[in-house]
Amino acid sequence: MRFERVGNLGDLRDAIKHSEEALAATPESHHDRAGRHSNLGAMLYVRFRRVGDLCDLDSAIKHIEEGLAATSQGHADRATMHNNLGTMLSARFRRIGDVSDLQNAITHSEEALAATPQDHPDRARRHGDLGNRFSTRFERIGDFGDLRRAINHGEESLAITPQDHPDRACRHNNLGNCFSMRFGRVGDFVDLQKAIKHIEEALAATPQDHPDRAVRHSNLGAMLSMRFERLGELGDLQDSIKHSEEALAATPQDHHDRAGRHSNMGAILSARFRRIGCLDDLQSAIKHIEAALAATPRDHPDRAGRHNNLGGMLSTRFGRIGDLRDLQDAIKHGEDALAATPEDHPDRARRHSDLGIRFSIRFERIGDLVDLQKAISHSEEALAATPQDHPDRA
Repeated sequence: MRFERVGNLGDLRDAIKHSEEALAATPESHHDRAGRHSNLGAMLYVRFRRVGDLCDLDSAIKHIEEGLAATSQGHADRATMHNNLGTMLSARFRRIGDVSDLQNAITHSEEALAATPQDHPDRARRHGDLGNRFSTRFERIGDFGDLRRAINHGEESLAITPQDHPDRACRHNNLGNCFSMRFGRVGDFVDLQKAIKHIEEALAATPQDHPDRAVRHSNLGAMLSMRFERLGELGDLQDSIKHSEEALAATPQDHHDRAGRHSNMGAILSARFRRIGCLDDLQSAIKHIEAALAATPRDHPDRAGRHNNLGGMLSTRFGRIGDLRDLQDAIKHGEDALAATPEDHPDRARRHSDLGIRFSIRFERIGDLVDLQKAISHSEEALAATPQDHPDRA
C-alpha cells in the first residue's frame, strides 16, 4: 500500500473506501468474503495507528474476527488472521488497558506461530510479534519470564531475517526495546549497550522519508538519556535531545504518537536540568509534559505516568523556586497518577514512593502532621509492593 511507504493519509482513506465497497458487493456466502473482511480490518488498523481513533481499532478487530470465523480450520490464511488479531488486541490493550485484550492477543499470536511452517517467510515476523506481546505483558504485570520470552522470540526473529530484508530495521528496534526494559529491571549495563546498538542499527536501516523513522529517533533518544543517567556523559544527553527533537519534528500534529514524543522530550530536558541546572530546561520540560498530558485521552493507560512525571517536575521546580503552588500541584498530579494505576501494576510502588516524598516535603514546609502520616503510609505501601530482587528496594 502506497500510504505505508509515503504516509499520505488521503491514499489510506481511498484504500479504505474501495475496500468497503468491495466487501459490500460480496455476497455473505462468497468464498472471498473472509479475505475482504481481513483486508479492510488491516487498513482500518493502519489508520488507527496514524490517527488514533479508537473506533477504527474496534472496527478493525471486528472485521478480522469476522474473517477468522469465516475461514476454515485448515486454511493457510488463518495464521495471518490470528497474527493480525493479536496485533490489534495488543494495540487496544495499550489504548484502554484491559488485560483480557492482552491475554487474548498472546493466544492469537501463539496460534499464528504454531500454524506457520519452519521455513515460511512469515515465521520471522510472527516470532517478532509474539515477542512484542510478551514484552507488553511484562510492562503491565512485571513477570520477568515474559521479558525472557520476549527477548528469545525477538532474537529468533532477527536471526532468521535476511540481511537485506526491509523488516530487519523493525526487528532491531523491537529487540532494542526489550534489552532496554531488562536494563530498567536488572540494571545490567551490558543490556543498555545492546539496546542502543540495536536501535542505532534500526535507525540506520530506515529510509529518511519512512514513517517509522520518528519512533526510532524517539527510542534512541530515550536510551541515550538512560546511558547519560548511568555514566554522566554529557554527549549522550545532547545526542538524546537531538534525537528526541528529530522525532517530534517528524511527527504530524494530528498523530496520536505526538503525546508520547512530547513526554520523552520533557523527560530528557528534565535530565539536562538535573545535570546543568538551567531553569529554562526545567520550564521547557514542564511545558512538554503538559502538552503530552493535554493530548492524552482520559481513558488512556499512559495518563498515569504523565501525571506522575509532571508531578515530579513541579516538585523539582518547587525545590528550586519555592512556590508552594508547585508543590500543591505536584501532590495533585501524584494522587491522580496513583488513582489511575491498577493495584497490580509494577509502577504502583514507585508512585506511592513519589507521593510519599511530596507529602514529606510539604510537612517540612507547612508542619501539618497529617502530611507526615500520609508520607509514612505511602512509603510503607511502596516498600511492600516492591519485589525483593528489584533495585529500587535498596
